[in-house]
Amino acid sequence: MVVGPAPGPEAGVGRPCDHGRAGGPVVVGAALAVETHSVVAEIGKVVMNRLAALAVLVGLMLTGCASGPTAPVGPPQRIELVYAGGSVQGGVSRVPVGLGRPVELVVRSDVADQLHVHGYDLKADVPAGGVGTLDFTADRSGVFEVELESRGTQLAQLEVR
Repeated sequence: MVVGPAPGPEAGVGRPCDHGRAGGPVVVGAALAVETHSVVAEIGKVVMNRLAALAVLVGLMLTGCASGPTAPVGPPQRIELVYAGGSVQGGVSRVPVGLGRPVELVVRSDVADQLHVHGYDLKADVPAGGVGTLDFTADRSGVFEVELESRGTQLAQLEVR
């Protein structure tokens, strides 16, 4: 840092600063400005490095909090349900399904209706005496009702974990 009597305006170094001293203006030289700039630049680098590290950490945490695997796991789990004579053959059951697993849900029915998987909001028509099929990935955990929509008849529960 350079401190001294103010040079003439032709010198072009520093700027006069009058602190009320008897000797007149004092020049705080360019060296102080350079030192201050360097310190500020270093602080900026440290802050930016910490922000970058924080962004990477947050990204890793969010990736770990995803709702399930990004790719299907294993072959499709085939679930077959039969509705005939006004009831579900074998009764309404809770079917375990692995989170992230592909599912092939097949429903045979003696009446026309719409197959509906609640929570996934998936639907498929089932013709009378025919088959309705839904293919999906079980990417949400929980217990989900499978029903014949128009009749409000529960066929099964899918327990995804």
